[in-house]
Amino acid sequence: MPADDDVTLGELHRTLDRLERRVDSGQRATDDRITQIASQMVPHSLWAAEHKAIEDTVAEAKADMQAGFERVERASQERKGVLERKDAELAKEIAEVRKEVASDRVARERARPGNLANWLTGAGVLVALIALIVTLVATHGGH
Repeated sequence: MPADDDVTLGELHRTLDRLERRVDSGQRATDDRITQIASQMVPHSLWAAEHKAIEDTVAEAKADMQAGFERVERASQERKGVLERKDAELAKEIAEVRKEVASDRVARERARPGNLANWLTGAGVLVALIALIVTLVATHGGH
């Protein structure tokens, strides 16, 4: 009988076959995983080209946006100038109208008689009317 440490060539061959199958199976699984990951990856040159295209697009958009801001700024400055000129013209017109109103007010005040004189004239007319009525009543009222 063979000792416990003695392994026959057949057993050794079967053990070696099992190990080779396990290694082959593990190697196939690793290869499949690497193939799967590689299929999901993009070559660096392709990525770099696409990244450069995106950077160019962003730079172009930034330049367009800056040009737009400059156009708006110029238009705003032009509009501001127009509005400031109109504002100055309106200020002149308002000053002229105020002068006209003031001179018209002065002319009307000069043209109309004094307030006290009007009251005194009205009071004199009223007193004369009352005196006339009293005189008429006194002379004809008794019979």
